Amino acid sequence: MSETCRHMIGQIMELNKEIICTSELTGEAVKTYPKGTKFTVSSNGSFVFPDGKIVVPSEKVEVKGYDTEAIALRIMKYLKHDTPINEIIDEDDDYYNEKTFKEAIEEALMDILL
Repeated sequence: MSETCRHMIGQIMELNKEIICTSELTGEAVKTYPKGTKFTVSSNGSFVFPDGKIVVPSEKVEVKGYDTEAIALRIMKYLKHDTPINEIIDEDDDYYNEKTFKEAIEEALMDILL
């Protein structure tokens, strides 16, 4: 019997071995992720890779709690890509730097989720 893996929603993990993704229709290999590839754990235990591919792991995954720091980091990434927040961020300013924004997002998440 395989052991259950325990993770938090939003947790950023790293593959400890290479995985090969196969097509459900053809059974052919469609994508290979090498050992060390980072992914995010979703709320249903699936692995979400940076290219958007979602993989359901072969082992049972128990998801409990939230990794608010990792979720805040991901939200910040989206904001930097999809909004003009880069025009506001100033790494030389103690109040308007990226770290401050990320910490504010993390605090809001802790208020909401914990």
